[in-house]
Amino acid sequence: MFDESPGSSPEKIIITLTPSIVLRYPVLLVSHRLAVVKFQRSLCDVYSTSDGFWKEFVSLQVGGISYAYGLILAKDLAISIYRKEGISGFFRAFPEYLGYLLTKDILNYVIPHYITPKVRYCSDVLANRLTDHDLFGVRSHLIQNYRYSIVTASRDDIQRQIIDFYIGEIKNSKSEIITVVIVEMLTYPLLTVISRLIIYDGCIPVNAVKLFKRILVVDGFSSFYQGFIPHLLGKAVMYTSKTFNKFIHQSLMSDQDCNSIFEQIFPVVLTIANAIVQQLSLVKRCGSQADGFCIKETNYNLLSQMPWLNIALQLAVTIGLLQLKDQLLHEHIMNTIDRELH
Repeated sequence: MFDESPGSSPEKIIITLTPSIVLRYPVLLVSHRLAVVKFQRSLCDVYSTSDGFWKEFVSLQVGGISYAYGLILAKDLAISIYRKEGISGFFRAFPEYLGYLLTKDILNYVIPHYITPKVRYCSDVLANRLTDHDLFGVRSHLIQNYRYSIVTASRDDIQRQIIDFYIGEIKNSKSEIITVVIVEMLTYPLLTVISRLIIYDGCIPVNAVKLFKRILVVDGFSSFYQGFIPHLLGKAVMYTSKTFNKFIHQSLMSDQDCNSIFEQIFPVVLTIANAIVQQLSLVKRCGSQADGFCIKETNYNLLSQMPWLNIALQLAVTIGLLQLKDQLLHEHIMNTIDRELH
């Protein structure tokens, strides 16, 4: 999400487009269409969901399918796309997607040089004024409680360690955070148009320009930012996941060893959280009052359809297996030491 060297700005425009995107895009397209099919209104078959043969999918929970079954559904969907549209069906909205990525590359150079410094200056001024005035005594209250927590917390308090670490990371990456938020805010409408082009299930072909005008007329300008907050949360989760290894390294260097179970289970939790918010964002930005797109759903309805019980059971089993593995490993090491000593 952010640059590896906090505070640095690219000296030139860095184009991230690579030939591999041609191979990855069909997978992206199939995964997008499979992710929203439960909520889609098809113009081709009014008695079913997208592509006319996904009736059994309606009874499943969002994200509640196994990996193997998901591959089978993806294969069936890919065959359906090929039969109806040929190879070109796997590259629907591909030029627009390339334009979206290129626009982000350009903005990632322009914004840090011309916009972020001004925004950061204004935020620093506001922060300094709030600090000087200490409105409502909030600052003193926070400092007092934070000092108390440091005194009373044990050295091995993982929660305090990770909070302190990420507070420091956010402070060091302030410019990168501002840049990412601005870039995503400017390009998200284009991502909305691309997502709807990818999942559109109708008999009349549409292009980006027509779809843009249609969104304005049918759903209004605000619909371009449906699912934007979950989208940003997904970026934050990805950043947290990428920097977690740095946190582990710093903990080891400072002789504050993390709990091995936490060290292994936290990335799993982040992966699940990222999958949930990405699914939520995709379904939300594809929601429209027009047919051929997704039915508009509230965040509560979408979250309520997640397989929370399955997720909790999988986490519980994972934690249990990790504890068993660590226990067996510890016993094996101790037995090995005893044999060497005797």
